Amino acid sequence: MSNIDKQALREAAEKATQGPWEMEQENIWFTDKDGYTKHLAYVEQGDDVDDKQDHYNTAYIAAANPAIMLALLDENIQLHREKDAIEAVALALRDDMRQAREQLEAAERRKADNQEPAGYHVIKECGKVGCSVATLEEAEKTRDFWNKKWTIRPYFYTAQPASERERIRREHAEWSDATFGDVGPVGPLKHLSKEALEAAADPSDPLEWADMQFLLWDAQRRMGISDEFITRAMIEKLEINKSRQWPEPKDGEPRLHIKEQPAPVVPPAIEPDYEVIKGILPTTNPDEYACCIAADMWNACRADMFQGGQPVSNRDELSSPVIPDGYALVPIVPTEDMVINGFESEPDPHFSDEKVWAEYEALSGCRRAARRAELCWAAMIKAAPKQEGNNG
Repeated sequence: MSNIDKQALREAAEKATQGPWEMEQENIWFTDKDGYTKHLAYVEQGDDVDDKQDHYNTAYIAAANPAIMLALLDENIQLHREKDAIEAVALALRDDMRQAREQLEAAERRKADNQEPAGYHVIKECGKVGCSVATLEEAEKTRDFWNKKWTIRPYFYTAQPASERERIRREHAEWSDATFGDVGPVGPLKHLSKEALEAAADPSDPLEWADMQFLLWDAQRRMGISDEFITRAMIEKLEINKSRQWPEPKDGEPRLHIKEQPAPVVPPAIEPDYEVIKGILPTTNPDEYACCIAADMWNACRADMFQGGQPVSNRDELSSPVIPDGYALVPIVPTEDMVINGFESEPDPHFSDEKVWAEYEALSGCRRAARRAELCWAAMIKAAPKQEGNNG
């Protein structure tokens, strides 16, 4: 906006002679309402301008007459009025949109209030979820059985908006980078196994599920894998899973597909014949006795290969395993305690004994890896369930 005093300009234009102005050399004439032409002004030529410039100046004065100036001022007022009207409409629309948003939020709250809970959490005194059940009656019975001071809280299946989920994901990434620095995806994936075991121990605790989601996000981001890439991989893996055979489902057991076992290749039985034994052991020169021993050993191994295809329970149901000195009987699939103790055996600058950490830190990269393996193995064996065996 200019600094022109429009009101002063209007007053000056209104006091001046009205009507159209005309120029004739240095004279300015106007015609009144009765049609009479009257001399209005004489523009004297300045000393510093020539005749041509004097002509232009006089023409400008005639063109910028009061009628023109008043019309321009009126047009400016009209523009301001239209601008004010547009701003009023915009403010009204903003108020309408705010009111519509408030009504929508109120409707969502009413919907949530009227929605049936998906289930009920029984909350311990410490604030953690003790368990989750489907009905209020079950929740009350559970609370009364364990501790009447526990509280009951309903929960609903309401998905978070995508924008809220992405905001949390973004904030977690910023926090993770600031806290752990520029590291790879292996650390979050190793930590994920620990959180999965904790979630398995208490599946009703939503904080354990949140930790697993954070670690998956972190590992994926640090690996540079997009959501679209994982989606394509999931489509491919789903088809693979559908084509596999799966055992009968058992609650609490890992879901392992049935792998096709190759049929063992069992050689034919042999006789204690010199040429046969010589063909198997070309560097020897066996006599008759040695041929008999070799044939017996061969056929015994062959029989054991056939026996190896039978279940352990059929072969060894009348005997206990012999455990030599220096060995331990451990399960094929490690228990939860074994995994946790193995995971926590790795030396740590914050939790390990200072001497232990100093010795570990002094090792080279390869020796560190070997030391971690030794500690993990020892911790897992120590945490393995004890079972009586036959030591001979």
